[in-house]
Amino acid sequence: MRIRFFTRAPTPEKLFSALRAGGHIIDIGDAAAFGELPEDTRALIDESALPEFSGRAEQLRGRRAAALIRTAQVAPRDLLPSLHRVIATSAATAERLADVGQDRIRVITAGVDPAPRSPGSGGSGCHLLIVAPFAAGGALLLGALARLFDLDWSLTIVAEPDPAFAELPAALGIAARVHRADADASETLWRQADLFVLARAWEGEPPGTIGEALRRGVPVIVTAAGSEAAVVPPQAGLVCPPDDRDQLSRSLRRLIFDPALRRAYANAAYAAGAALPDWPAQAALLVTALE
Repeated sequence: MRIRFFTRAPTPEKLFSALRAGGHIIDIGDAAAFGELPEDTRALIDESALPEFSGRAEQLRGRRAAALIRTAQVAPRDLLPSLHRVIATSAATAERLADVGQDRIRVITAGVDPAPRSPGSGGSGCHLLIVAPFAAGGALLLGALARLFDLDWSLTIVAEPDPAFAELPAALGIAARVHRADADASETLWRQADLFVLARAWEGEPPGTIGEALRRGVPVIVTAAGSEAAVVPPQAGLVCPPDDRDQLSRSLRRLIFDPALRRAYANAAYAAGAALPDWPAQAALLVTALE
């Protein structure tokens, strides 16, 4: 299949790599040239590029175009009924698109790369890991951890440095426990991780790192405003309301304090992660949805 992807956001490279490995051809298009799209090419429009198609509903309908929707905060929303297929990246997003017509919506979540099980730090303390943009929930997470001064924990952040939070660990008195690392060290850090944390209120696609943590058998604690609760199975992790520092701190204390409970959660996380689909499987679902 030939697919032309229209976007104003970063491309989903792992999905595209899986498509190409399956023999499909995918490239990036310009909305201005949509009318010249070859007949044998399917159009897939990222939600970021939909505003460029405003007023072109009939053209979209004639080409049986599809859209990739992550947040359901789509503008112009009145274009969606003109699309042959709407690909939602989570069940929560699909529910918020119910007015589009369920017969045209397909849910295709992010895939998970193969990964070995993480043995953990093996020490008396708890090594926490976060692999995500830090700014959105950084203050919330550090504030929750600062309350756990009586417990043995350390946190490693694999993310781009954010000047806004450079002084916060010191101000909270936890600078000696908070470390930064670049992505090159992430594999080693995953092997040493006892707990994966993500203090961020997402409104759409669950971060792929949650699936990676589960695949590796690392329990997770996340704050969730959208679809994270659905992808964190019971006994594999804890989901806290967004912006609730008290609840986040209590959840962190529960798993940091009790290594036996943490091991039980790790076993459940590993079992759940083994059932997650990989990228080739999700690429195949996308091709089926577009056919």
